[in-house]
Amino acid sequence: MTIRQADPEASLDAWRPVHTTRHPGGWALVEPRHARIRSWKLRTARMEPGLLVPAGAFCMILYLPFAVLLGPYGTLLTLTLGILTPVVLHQHSKRQAARALGPHWRTTEVFAAHFRDLPESLTRLVDEMVRSLDGMWDSRAARAGWLAVGKLHDAHSAVWQTALLLLDTVDEHALLRESARYDELSPLVAARAAELAGTGSVVADVAGQLREACAKVARLDAVIIAEEDRRNREHHIATLERQLTGGTGRVARQSVPPVWQDALDAIHACLDGALTVLSIGRRG
Repeated sequence: MTIRQADPEASLDAWRPVHTTRHPGGWALVEPRHARIRSWKLRTARMEPGLLVPAGAFCMILYLPFAVLLGPYGTLLTLTLGILTPVVLHQHSKRQAARALGPHWRTTEVFAAHFRDLPESLTRLVDEMVRSLDGMWDSRAARAGWLAVGKLHDAHSAVWQTALLLLDTVDEHALLRESARYDELSPLVAARAAELAGTGSVVADVAGQLREACAKVARLDAVIIAEEDRRNREHHIATLERQLTGGTGRVARQSVPPVWQDALDAIHACLDGALTVLSIGRRG
């Protein structure tokens, strides 16, 4: 017996953002699929080249009236447009995806191993973010339908964007480590390190918001579980009483469950704060 009629567990499992890998302490973070599915341009950009052939055949069917109306010239036009249309659309979508999403527009999942060459402090932060997200996804508040699925997707989006932001710095950190060996490059190293510190600050702020949200979710879980136990106990006692009295005992009351709106608002504020920090940090 739960205290919420809606059961979003199947949906949550279908959109699960974090998967454990075979490596000890390893994880894989997948791209927010709800955003990917909504973007037909991104799907077109990621389309395998082999799929351009059936796409071209489909375009030829669309352009077939030209062949009927214009004869041999129309046939040539149909073939030309059928071949060129999917190629042009594919290239245009790739350019738009790269412009909108950056160099990692092809990336659909990232692994803990991708961040192992970063400074330990950053590796720890990204690991904490991913585990906070996974904890919220598996929380009782989420499974019982109290924590809005949309807010969980917001958290997933924040972690994903932050992971990509950090992934962009892996090569730069490697360059700094190599350059730091030469005293002649120290001014350049210091300047580049200051730039990277800004990214690290954004990551730390986002991780802090998610840490706070996860802690609030854990506290709400304890309250929800206690309330479920209380209601289950009352229901069980009422059922036993009716059995002992031959069906004349009191009927278990179906009390309206509490809403816990203040706790939910506090969690939502943390998740909104993570997205805000990320947005400001990227503009900066």
